[in-house]
Amino acid sequence: MEVKELLPYFKGQKKHIAYDKTTELYKAIKLHSSGEKPLGLLNDYRPSETTEIKDYRLKIHEPITREVITQISTSLSKIRRSSDWSVRYSDDIPSKIASDEIPREYFEKKFPYLESLNNWVFSILLNQYLIDANAVCLVMPTELEINETEYFKPYPIIFNSDNVYEYEYNKLAIVKSNDKAIFRKGKSLNVEGDKFYVITTTYIQIWEQTAKSYDLVSEWNHNLGYLPCFKLRGIINCAYDKEIVWESRINSIIPRLNKVARQDSDLDAGIVTHLYPEAWEYASQPCEKCFDHHSGQSTGKVKSGDNIVGCSTCSGTGVVANSGPYKKMVIRPTNQNMGESPVPTPPKGYIEKPLEIIKIQDEIIEKNTYKALSAINMQFLVQTPANQSGYAKDVDRDELNNFVYSIAEDLVWVMDKVYKIGIDIRYGFVATEEQRKAMCPSVAVPEKYDILSLNFLMEELAVAVEKKLPPSILNSMMIEFANKKFYNEPEIKEDLTLSLKLDPMPCISIDEKATIRMNNGVSEIDYIISCNLIRFLTIAKEQNEKFSDLTYTEQIDILTKIATDYKKKNEPSVSIIADANTK
Repeated sequence: MEVKELLPYFKGQKKHIAYDKTTELYKAIKLHSSGEKPLGLLNDYRPSETTEIKDYRLKIHEPITREVITQISTSLSKIRRSSDWSVRYSDDIPSKIASDEIPREYFEKKFPYLESLNNWVFSILLNQYLIDANAVCLVMPTELEINETEYFKPYPIIFNSDNVYEYEYNKLAIVKSNDKAIFRKGKSLNVEGDKFYVITTTYIQIWEQTAKSYDLVSEWNHNLGYLPCFKLRGIINCAYDKEIVWESRINSIIPRLNKVARQDSDLDAGIVTHLYPEAWEYASQPCEKCFDHHSGQSTGKVKSGDNIVGCSTCSGTGVVANSGPYKKMVIRPTNQNMGESPVPTPPKGYIEKPLEIIKIQDEIIEKNTYKALSAINMQFLVQTPANQSGYAKDVDRDELNNFVYSIAEDLVWVMDKVYKIGIDIRYGFVATEEQRKAMCPSVAVPEKYDILSLNFLMEELAVAVEKKLPPSILNSMMIEFANKKFYNEPEIKEDLTLSLKLDPMPCISIDEKATIRMNNGVSEIDYIISCNLIRFLTIAKEQNEKFSDLTYTEQIDILTKIATDYKKKNEPSVSIIADANTK
């Protein structure tokens, strides 16, 4: 493309048809994720609000809604902890590729800046994907000029919607970089200018602003035959002709977060006007500054140049207070016969203010934060608002899993794109198209997620125990809790999981176990196993290091043998149960 065709884009005069819509969607979420001050939400005057209170609100504002976005992102990053999350690399690698340059080595150990593509997905991509579904991801080498013996190092760069000036699916993209071009203009050195990428199906151009126009500083012919960039996608919002506009899958939380931002600012003002004590005092002494010797009274007005203005000492009242923290208060008697009001008792006090409004405002903020997260079924991230009878909503696990699955599916889709483009760029000169396709890793979309918080699982388990749900259900819930609680302690997690899985009578007390045994509900061996399970598991793992990897049947057989041996050695103690059962 000629510079005259590109200049309207570079100068911001020409943009794609959906630019305003995509930028609006992006900035609506960025307002809460970036921590910037939402002036559009805060700048309006509240009813009866003074300029002083409004300025104070704006000055002390803190981005409390940012923590909601952070909580969501942090929780979703647990997708990679799913038991069925995996990236499988092919072993079918052309012999021309050195063993230390194969895809597994590059994408898992030598990926630029972050070591692995996995790290990039959950440290950069996830956050950008959540706030900007229309962002464009460009995959290109970190260095365009390399030696013949070297391999390109492809890396994905994300451009947000406000920097995407043109995007035609698989044809053309023009994006503005956050990096700056440095040039000299007149006597000024190191002037910052704009930098643009122009991407087509055959080349990537880099243009930089100069003192007079824009110069093409670099052009790399990738010759892929397709556009090495794509939109991150999410939920379809609308379409302009052939251009699809996406919206984030967490977009539904924005209306509530807008309310939270406004209400928190109102709470700041409410605290100032309702919470802080405000004293009143009976002022009985005439103001000396505005005292008129002709009339013998303080007028509340003074002369400033040629003008008469209000007295600054008494604020125009003509009287001043004469008390202080280390002074005694002297009150002159009033002359009620002359129309003066009697002195109030006491002559000093504090204005009573309604404090209930502060509590109500705080509860409303909690409620709207909770409802914002409820919109995506992630309300377990916050405590249920206090005193909201009938308000709390149980987490629908199916809906939560569907929500998380859709996000995991999008992330995997992006990974597949990055893998394909990256492998085509990196190995295009040593492998055929068919060989490169076979080299692309396979990423499975996980179906089992560890998203729910530990506190939520603990409360859920406590309710289940209180309501005496069947032991089989309690057992499953306890396994889930153990996996969550001891995620970073694999040995403890493994022991607890085995004990819950192999216990013939799980989740019941020792007395209940004895009752079931006496009623012939279980065999004597099962009873012995259940009462001594932890000890037997320790013995089993000492005898067989691979005990944990055996099948359930094999594990039970080993425990049965240990229990049988135990019975023979402790026959008198075991026969007590048998005698009791006979009686």
